[in-house]
Amino acid sequence: SLLSAKRLINIDSEEEDTVTVSCAGGSDLELFFPIKPEKKKGTLVEIKIGGLQGGHSGIEIGKGRVNADILMGRVLSTLSEEFEICFVSVSGGNKGNAIPLASSFEGLVADGAAFGKRCEEVLLSIQKEFAIREPGFTYEVKIFSEEERAAVGFVDSKRFFDFLFALPDGVVTMSPSIPNLVETSLNLGILKTNQDHIFLKCMLRSNIYSAMLALESRVAAFARLSGAQVRSYGHYPPWEFKPESKLRDLYARLYREETGKEIRVEAIHAGLECGVISAGLPELDCISIGPDLFDVHTTKEKLSLPSVKRVYYRLIKMLKEMA
Repeated sequence: SLLSAKRLINIDSEEEDTVTVSCAGGSDLELFFPIKPEKKKGTLVEIKIGGLQGGHSGIEIGKGRVNADILMGRVLSTLSEEFEICFVSVSGGNKGNAIPLASSFEGLVADGAAFGKRCEEVLLSIQKEFAIREPGFTYEVKIFSEEERAAVGFVDSKRFFDFLFALPDGVVTMSPSIPNLVETSLNLGILKTNQDHIFLKCMLRSNIYSAMLALESRVAAFARLSGAQVRSYGHYPPWEFKPESKLRDLYARLYREETGKEIRVEAIHAGLECGVISAGLPELDCISIGPDLFDVHTTKEKLSLPSVKRVYYRLIKMLKEMA
């Protein structure tokens, strides 16, 4: 009721030669895996994996980038088939909408030397597997002395390792109508250890709202089977494509007059304000534009300043024509 305008220009896109006309909806899912640490003795071991590309959990989710937390689950699940590992702590990622590029683990084992040797073998095999997909992948295994730590027993630790490894993650379905568009996905973005539980935060996305709700129910069911508690919140609707848009046509014409090229019109598998606002204003005509950005939501994120200047003056010209 506070808004009377029927046109919206959103400046949250990341490619100058593109005008975005549809986006995914999303939700946040928090999982709480219960643990009961007790005083235990054993050789302290530490595993660190890193050097992965990471990236935006919407834009890059379809590029095959490896989630460091899920990969840590794979390593620990594999090793726990041969060794009794007592869980001390695990952590990786700090944003729900970013693919974790590093993860770390601490635990107690009986035979540190044997564990370290086998762990190196497993990680080296994974490094070879990811040589092309994740060329920067690195790992580090440290074996310390025998210590007494608050740790989770082997049986419950194994249950968590398997849970982490099997947790759905990444692309779930591709769009049947828009080529190369991820339709539904999820990303485990945060993993950390608290006193009585392990906290996991997933971000779910879909360009089809019912598909997102179905995925949410699927992950919640999996979590409950593993004994974890679930909290869902932050739902926002997708921005559905409209065949007719005066804003889109105007911006496309201005881009063509300036560059001599046709602008790309596309949908994205990420959330934009257009989805939330247009849900309350069904007649809203909206587009999303923006300058060239690279490696968004990573520590390598950068912005093209010449592109900013061009988009700025194109936007000014657009507003003058609209007036």
